[in-house]
Amino acid sequence: MKYHISVIIEALKIVFQKKTYLLGAVVTALIIFIMIIAIPLLLVPGNDLAFQLSIMPPRDYGTIALLGLLTGVSIMLNLYVFNRERDKQVKKLGMMSVTGGFGIISSFFGSITCVACASTILGFLGIGTVTFLLAYRFQIVLLSIIFILLSVYFTSRKILNLCDVCKVVK
Repeated sequence: MKYHISVIIEALKIVFQKKTYLLGAVVTALIIFIMIIAIPLLLVPGNDLAFQLSIMPPRDYGTIALLGLLTGVSIMLNLYVFNRERDKQVKKLGMMSVTGGFGIISSFFGSITCVACASTILGFLGIGTVTFLLAYRFQIVLLSIIFILLSVYFTSRKILNLCDVCKVVK
């Protein structure tokens, strides 16, 4: 476990040396946080910001912020890999897209921490699916966080050239 964390920390040091990636991660996290709160505001008639904020427990804010931050970090790590791999094979870009996609999808399903968010964002899935997701939302959010962390870890391995299949040219 300690090895995995050190891999992530080393990759973050490399990527965030360039402040634009750090700023990108923070901005992406803010955008995701705002979107998860704003979508129910825009889609539910009669909903306003004060009501939306009053129905969310404090832990939901923390969870949404964590998901947004992890997704922002994942996207910036993948963008770093993309910028280094522009001239490389399409296969490597496809592999990068999979890990980045995991982060984004995990953040999307992580939005079910809030009942109003889940019903409006995931309403297209149908009432039965939304009810199921809400019943198991803690487990799904935990799984989402694990998937994003896996995305960050495997992308970090690419950045540090620890992956024989997907080495990045520094």
